[in-house]
Amino acid sequence: MEYNVNPVLTRNGEERLIEWHNASITDSQGNIVEVLASGIDVTERKRAQEALACSEAIYRKTIENAQGVPYQLNFADNKYAFMGTGIEELVGIKPDDLTLDKLKAFSEGLVIHDLCGYETEQAYCEAFETGKLDRFKADIRFHTPKGEVKWYSDCSLLVRDDKTGEVTGCIGILQDITERKRAEKLLQKAKEEAELANKAKSQFLANMSHEIRTPMNAIIGMSKTLREYNADNLNDKQLEGLEIIYRSGQRLLLLINDILDLSKIESGKMEISLKPFSLDALIATIRSMVKTLCADNDEIEFLVQKSDAVPRTIISDAQKLHEIFTNIISNAVKFTDKGQIILNIDVQQNRLCFKVSDTGIGISKDDIEHIFDEFTQVDSSTTRKYPGTGLGLSICRKMVQLLGGEIKAESELGKGTTIMFYIPLKTAQILPDDHITETLGYESRKSQSAKRRSAKGSDSFTPENSAKILIAEDDKFGRAAIKMMLEHKYHLIFAEDGKEAVEKYFTVSPDVVLMDIMMPVMDGYEAFDEIIKNRSKQTVPIIALTAKAMIDDREELLAYGFTDYISKPINDESLIKIIEQHLAKQKIN
Repeated sequence: MEYNVNPVLTRNGEERLIEWHNASITDSQGNIVEVLASGIDVTERKRAQEALACSEAIYRKTIENAQGVPYQLNFADNKYAFMGTGIEELVGIKPDDLTLDKLKAFSEGLVIHDLCGYETEQAYCEAFETGKLDRFKADIRFHTPKGEVKWYSDCSLLVRDDKTGEVTGCIGILQDITERKRAEKLLQKAKEEAELANKAKSQFLANMSHEIRTPMNAIIGMSKTLREYNADNLNDKQLEGLEIIYRSGQRLLLLINDILDLSKIESGKMEISLKPFSLDALIATIRSMVKTLCADNDEIEFLVQKSDAVPRTIISDAQKLHEIFTNIISNAVKFTDKGQIILNIDVQQNRLCFKVSDTGIGISKDDIEHIFDEFTQVDSSTTRKYPGTGLGLSICRKMVQLLGGEIKAESELGKGTTIMFYIPLKTAQILPDDHITETLGYESRKSQSAKRRSAKGSDSFTPENSAKILIAEDDKFGRAAIKMMLEHKYHLIFAEDGKEAVEKYFTVSPDVVLMDIMMPVMDGYEAFDEIIKNRSKQTVPIIALTAKAMIDDREELLAYGFTDYISKPINDESLIKIIEQHLAKQKIN
């Protein structure tokens, strides 16, 4: 039987393909006497075959030019039914020589980013091979036969039998991700180095804070106490000297606080505490601050203009607002020789608008654009008249932004400057005016002096009938400063390290403990642990007294178990207030 395909024209002129099948009939001598032929129209079949061949060619061309190396794997024999030509460049093995077992032999690491609920990589792979998972995705570390280390990603889908639904294999794409892995490694290294550098910076700042605040505690505390306690026994020159020491100490303290604030903001660890407080009381503290700043200059008038639309009580962070005003108004006082500083408070579009205007030296148009930049000063020459670090307004901008507001400046050279900032207006019920005193730890100088004179002039104080305060402080100047602050009011017992503090705690039975943190022999944490472990009386407050003032120090100490926290340099009124609060709680308990 023979057959061939020939084109035939139909009556209407259409060409059709006919497949002819021929059979010969012969006589007894083998001669052909008759031929039988039949024809079948195979036009559609031929067209379908040609279309299929064309489609397959396009598919193969597309696959071969696709990004990555396509493949088809049969699970029955673990052999590749199809493997893209790029596999040799990827793993160094020719497609015809490649099997799954050989590929696994050169692979030494498997990274699966999503295990889909399976506990191990092996369980994940078994789930895919048995049809429990339809997709497989992994990064694979591979050693080529030449010894090169490469990474490739394997992304594949299961193939099932159309009739039975059984798993027969998979199709997928292998992609070279070696460069990506190298970049990720470099990025991870850079990240780790940055984290180490940031940790080192934070540790340095914490240590610097401690080393500066410890002597500052003695300088500020003793100069202030001497000036207020012994004013009647000192001449004007001596009082002036103490005032200079105190103010210089405060200036250094502001500098270190600015640096620490900037570090907190940059690391994203500065927290905002939104609470209701009296705006009028905040204004009172600002008035008192300006009075202190202008103590040597009676040619500056400070005015407050407040709209009737401004509520008495708002919800915001009083401490942050106080810091913002301190920086802005300090600048206004610094750059104003005479004239006015006006604080205007208004409500605009459901926002509180604070505006501080001065009649000072002003700023040029070129310089006004940079006044909120870090470490930037209008005059940075060696002959500049006005001191400063260039951090204050930068910190103000960042704090205002944390409060959900914005800040801007207007100025005219020779006429003055206006700094205005806006924060969201949130009102609250009216609070007592002294609420801000607790929020900011503020009391007027007059009130402080009156309390001191009252305490000093009291005949009822004797060490025997007063509260016993155990103070663990390794710095001798720090001990001297605390002694001057508290000796008129309490019976003081000192310890020079944590070990001595523990011993004295169980021998003198104090009413309150002030515990320094960084001490020799035994630090404050260890001493705290020893006391807690062995004491029977649970109500004695242990207050952390430390020069650490970095990120989350207060939260860390309170979380550790300390009753309260006060940072150095110590404000004597704040310290006494904290002690009295905890003594009062003891009496109630």
